[in-house]
Order: sequence, then structure tokens, then C-alpha cells
Amino acid sequence: MVPLSKLIDSCTDTETSNLSYAESVFRQIHQPSIYIWNSMIKGYSNSDTPDETFLLYREMLQRGHSPDHFTFPFVLKVCSIVYDHDYGKCVHNHFLKTGFEVNVYVSTSLLNMYACCEDMRSGLKVFDEIPKWNVVAWTSLIAGYVNNDCAGDAIRVFKDMESLNVGA
Repeated sequence: MVPLSKLIDSCTDTETSNLSYAESVFRQIHQPSIYIWNSMIKGYSNSDTPDETFLLYREMLQRGHSPDHFTFPFVLKVCSIVYDHDYGKCVHNHFLKTGFEVNVYVSTSLLNMYACCEDMRSGLKVFDEIPKWNVVAWTSLIAGYVNNDCAGDAIRVFKDMESLNVGA
């Protein structure tokens, strides 16, 4: 017998997606684990209806479940897709309260969200607060500047990255 978590995960996979079936199975689970919540949130974030992610995230919180370092990037991804800067700021505030700002993966997702929503000032602030920069964080910052027509800033950041031997 396949565990429910594996079933939901396979139904929310982008290649074999069957979200309606996953949703029906999900709704039958009395107390879904964070893994199952994340599988559903991931599935909707990759779907044709990514804004459903917000509803599921809100429901997860209302039902007393705490998001983890996998939850936030999927929700922030959707904020980037639908350009919902305000919802992204709410998610940012929530993960500050839960202590995930030190997680590079979550912080880089937040940086990317701010860049997609054309708020490079906030994106740079997030970058500056990342405890240990990695290539992905640097690249997200550079791409954010490029995508926001700030080529000079992108070149400056690239040179800073190069001088610090990031990725070498």
C-alpha cells in the first residue's frame, strides 16, 4: 500500500500532476503532516492556478500548522508569479516571526520575490541580512537588478561577487 504522503506527492509532481485527485485525498486526511501540506502547496505553486497556493497557505495557518523552510519558498514563488508584493510582505513578516530569516534558501526566495515585484531596495536589504551568501543569492541579486533595468548595479554586484571569489 502506498503511503498517503507519497500518493499526494506524486499527484502534485509537475510532470504527473493530478491536483484535483490530490485535493480530494488531501481533504480526507484529518491531520495532514507538514510534508503533505508542502506537497499540496508545491503542486498549486506549479499549476495553472498558482493563486490557490495562498488559500491553502492561509488554511494551513488557520488550522494551527507551522510552515517550514520548504513552505515559504513555494508561497513566495507564487507572489513572484502573480506580482503580489503585499502578500509577499505579509509572508516575509510571518517568517521573521518564526525565525526563518537565517535560512539562505528562504531568504533567497524572498530576495527573488522582491526583485520580481520591482522592489530592489527591499531585495537588497534581504540580501544584506543573509548570514552566509552563496552563488544563488548573488545571482538572484544580479538578476533582480538586470530585470529591473539597473544594469550598472548588476555589473557592480557582479564585480563584488568576483572580488570575493564567490563560486570559485
